[in-house]
Amino acid sequence: MRNSLNILFPRAASSGALFEQEGISMHEARAHQAGARRSLVIGLVLCAVGAGACLFAAAQITGWRTAQHDARLRLEQAVDLSDPVTRTALGDALNDARLIDGALLLGAAGVAFGLSGGVLVARTRRIRLRQALHPSMVAAADRKIERILAEHAQDLVTMIDRDGRFTYVSPSVGVLLGYNAAAVLGQHPVDFIDDLPDRGALVVLLADLADLADGEPLRHRVRHADGTQRWFETLVHHIDDDRSTGVVTLFSSRDITERVNLEETLAAERRLLGDTLANVHAGILSVDLDGTVIDANAEFCTMVGFRPLPGTSLTSVEERYLMVGSIGDEIAHAARPMVLALRGETVKHFAATLTTEDGRQTDIVANAGPLVGSDGRRNGAILTLHDVSELRATEAELRSMASVDMLTGLPNRRSLVEALQNALERNVETPERLALLFLDLDGFKQVNDNYGHDVGDQLLVAVAGRLAGCVRGGDVVARLGGDEFIVLVDHLNEPSAVMLLVGRIERALTDPFPVPSGTVTIGVSVGVAMADAASTVEQLISDADRAMYERKRERSVASSVSAATTS
Repeated sequence: MRNSLNILFPRAASSGALFEQEGISMHEARAHQAGARRSLVIGLVLCAVGAGACLFAAAQITGWRTAQHDARLRLEQAVDLSDPVTRTALGDALNDARLIDGALLLGAAGVAFGLSGGVLVARTRRIRLRQALHPSMVAAADRKIERILAEHAQDLVTMIDRDGRFTYVSPSVGVLLGYNAAAVLGQHPVDFIDDLPDRGALVVLLADLADLADGEPLRHRVRHADGTQRWFETLVHHIDDDRSTGVVTLFSSRDITERVNLEETLAAERRLLGDTLANVHAGILSVDLDGTVIDANAEFCTMVGFRPLPGTSLTSVEERYLMVGSIGDEIAHAARPMVLALRGETVKHFAATLTTEDGRQTDIVANAGPLVGSDGRRNGAILTLHDVSELRATEAELRSMASVDMLTGLPNRRSLVEALQNALERNVETPERLALLFLDLDGFKQVNDNYGHDVGDQLLVAVAGRLAGCVRGGDVVARLGGDEFIVLVDHLNEPSAVMLLVGRIERALTDPFPVPSGTVTIGVSVGVAMADAASTVEQLISDADRAMYERKRERSVASSVSAATTS
């Protein structure tokens, strides 16, 4: 594994080691060096030859210059150029001059040839040597950069051999895991990774790393020197080692503990949000800016009667249920809360009734608004629907309780006053068509005392039923409280019709009433008040009340006279 490590992180100390790492043998390197020396010797020899030629030429020049000088003197002394001696001397001088010029040329050429030849040979050898060294020099420079990057990277770089032991560990192991890099070398990763339930499973995992593709990430936990667990993400690279028995594995590991903790936190928040949406008593629908459904919770699906799938258009969703406003008119698609929210509007407390495809109706209150991202831009809209059907029913019940007598189901005093006021306003031009009957049951207290209040309540319910059977459809029968009732008679054709109604009521209420232990008989005192142009609600009720007591007093006097006569 030393060779494998040298491949990744060379520590060559000589050119011979560098050649060997690149496949160039020491013999080839020495051959290059010997060739360079021979080129240098040849160059020096050529330079020496050129220098010798120059020295020879210089010596000859000195002699020839002397001879030439003598020849010139003889020529100057000669008067007759036709003299043979003179002509001979002149020829010798010319020959000497040619020899001098030739020697000079020869010397210069020798020097130039020697220098250029030596330089050319040396340059050629140098170029060949550079060509041989260039790949090694480039590779060495690249590996030096790789080593620097590995040793100064914040990630953890490690390498294991075929036996699964660390052959290289970057210094960053001290910062990331608190270990000394030298102390980790030679150890097995099983001593540091605690991701599997047993050591044997981890050994199998490491043995199977050879089957992983290069660059495939592997997430695992590593034990820190302080005993805590850190999450790492490791990239695997397989490297062919020509000088080893197979493939070595290089790991590049990054501490992702904070990322994993954040992912777990986000996952927990998503689960909490999902549980909240699933259990909240409101239908929730979210769409993106294009009106495409993102999600809908279970309550929304229950309200509309189907489940909108993610990716469904909002238009197709809202076409499947009818939305009616508070005044009973259908709400158009463009005016619905979610469509308004997609246009940037905020809709609050929008009351409506949903009618699903199966005819089920739900009273709802809708709220909708745009979804805004962290950049401040709208990226969708959200709709919440609150089912207020029970609330509306409760409100209706409360309204009914406020206007209806809970025992008999007849209108109570409040409802009577409202009905009487409306009747007076309708009959302002013909008040004589309006009459009010005040009824008080005779003998009701004795029934309560003798039979109990439950029987008394049953008797009141029976009285209410008989009264409703005596009046016309437009008349109003109300219970004021206790055993007192009022009948509002409207649209009288003639005043005498009132007395006919009083007779029917007296006959109906004097007939025996069945009770659990038999029957009981009661009477009724009826006071009549006719409306006039000056009548008010309070005055009309008061007049009917006085008339009832007058009728009761008369009946009491008549009963006393009858009893005295009989005795």
